[in-house]
Amino acid sequence: MPLPPEFNSPACMLARLGYVLHLGGILGGLGGIIGSAQRGDASLLGFAGLALLLAFILRRILVRSGWYSRCRDSFASLGQDDVDPRLGRLIEQRSELERLRGTPAFDPWALLAVQHEIDAHVRAHPTSAEPRPRTHGGSAPRR
Repeated sequence: MPLPPEFNSPACMLARLGYVLHLGGILGGLGGIIGSAQRGDASLLGFAGLALLLAFILRRILVRSGWYSRCRDSFASLGQDDVDPRLGRLIEQRSELERLRGTPAFDPWALLAVQHEIDAHVRAHPTSAEPRPRTHGGSAPRR
């Protein structure tokens, strides 16, 4: 799933921070409950209650503002945004050939051919992760 154009806007960054705090509140609350049960005292229950209350409030805010599902989906699809299917197949093929290394079935020339195909594909299909030239303002690099 491609990320929305406003993915790095201040509102989106704040929503993602709220989502992460929401998850941390759930984990902290559950950890407080478990710790309180193990120790046999109720001193951690207050912390657990506050953490779970914070998680509940943040979730309600994110759901009402419409950011909850977007944050959940963007965190669930981390690293899978713009996967090229051909490149994925080539990488899988290279991995299969690498698994055969050290066995009589290993063919170094086939591995080299697949690596050349991967290199050619990457050169022909540049990604957005590569640095872009500056198009606005700024000074020339210093020498």
